[in-house]
Amino acid sequence: MKIKFSINYSTAWRQSVWVYGSISQLGSKNEANAIMMDYVSPTKWSVIIDVPKADKIEYTYLIKENGRIVKREAEAHILSFDNDNDFIVSDMWNDAPEQK
Repeated sequence: MKIKFSINYSTAWRQSVWVYGSISQLGSKNEANAIMMDYVSPTKWSVIIDVPKADKIEYTYLIKENGRIVKREAEAHILSFDNDNDFIVSDMWNDAPEQK
C-alpha cells in the first residue's frame, strides 16, 4: 500500500522536514535513517512511501538544518490499519505542552 504523509510546517531557510518511524521504510525508529520530505509550498511538506501491509505504524517528524537535527516532535503519531488501501495523512506538528 502507499501512504502519503503531509504536514503543515513553516521552515526557516536551509531547513527541511523529515519523517521516521517504526517500519523499515521509515528507518526502523532510527532518526539517522529518516526520510526527507518534499517541499510543496512555504508551509507544506509531503512524501509518498510504499509499505507492506501493517497493523500499526508509529512515526515522528523532525527538522534538519545543514544535516543536523534542530527540532523533534514531542510525541509520535500512530496510524492503525484494518485493510491495505492507500492512505493520505495530513498532520500537524506535535509540540510539547507549554510549561507553567
